[in-house]
Amino acid sequence: MKQTTFLVLMLLSININAQTFLELYSSENSNISENDLKSILADKKSNNKLIGTSNSGLLKFDNVKFENIKEVKGEYFGPLYKDRNEKTWVSSSNPEELYLIKSNNEVEKITSKVLKEIDGVIAISEDKQGNIYFGGKGLVKYDGKNWSKIKLPNNSITIRTLDISSNNTIAIGHNSGLLIGKENNWKSYDEETDKLQLSTVRAVKFLNDNKLIIGYGGGFGNGGFSVKEGEKWTHFNKSNSKISDHMVRDIEIDANNTLWMATNNGLVKFTEKGELTSILFREGMYKNTILDISIDNDSVLWIATNFGVIKFKE
Repeated sequence: MKQTTFLVLMLLSININAQTFLELYSSENSNISENDLKSILADKKSNNKLIGTSNSGLLKFDNVKFENIKEVKGEYFGPLYKDRNEKTWVSSSNPEELYLIKSNNEVEKITSKVLKEIDGVIAISEDKQGNIYFGGKGLVKYDGKNWSKIKLPNNSITIRTLDISSNNTIAIGHNSGLLIGKENNWKSYDEETDKLQLSTVRAVKFLNDNKLIIGYGGGFGNGGFSVKEGEKWTHFNKSNSKISDHMVRDIEIDANNTLWMATNNGLVKFTEKGELTSILFREGMYKNTILDISIDNDSVLWIATNFGVIKFKE
């Protein structure tokens, strides 16, 4: 495994070497309204970025300036998701606040009796047919016209993350384990009886129909992430690898099938060859909390942190 890399952000932009570039946007060097950012979405069509803040609402960044989208209300914005119809779904910590930004930039506040039953949207994903799934205290499907509640093996779970493979298999990470399956056929995994390393699963990502990456919620014991390929599990944690933290909040894949993971202590790079690198952007304990990652058309990583937005490319 490769050694941990330290990149100390002291200037607006830094050329690390001929191949690596990073830039920090914060309240100290830009017009961004705050540094504590919860989510980010790089729009591959418009090249704009949407950024969910803790206390300043939803921001749009056009690569020059940050602008507040006043029609979207709320705080502690969670998932930002763009569907195949070029519509963007925006959720905040308030259960009553789910917004849809249409392709013409019109903003619609979503109201649904079924959606209210899950007490707020924490995760969003879409299947091959264009059905959109919303996870919270339960799972809801929207087919473009109708909202319906999906029955799960355990109705008391809180869904933290969702991903759907090309064959419409759904992976659900929740506060008590992992569900994999389809609407009427689920397999449950938990820490005590299966190969999960921790009970809380915060990130899932399919590499293909048979290979799933599982990121854990940190805390005591082993965390980090696991690679599940069929019935084979491989685990990466601080005991057996160079991963910098046991909490993995987000997992994204670039054009080279390299995985990028947001952790409580820096960025993790994991290649197809199994090479793992942890990248820390600042010196000191608890100085590298990363909340979300999005990748644009040029394979640039846009990273939401508690100290601003990082633009990063190797």
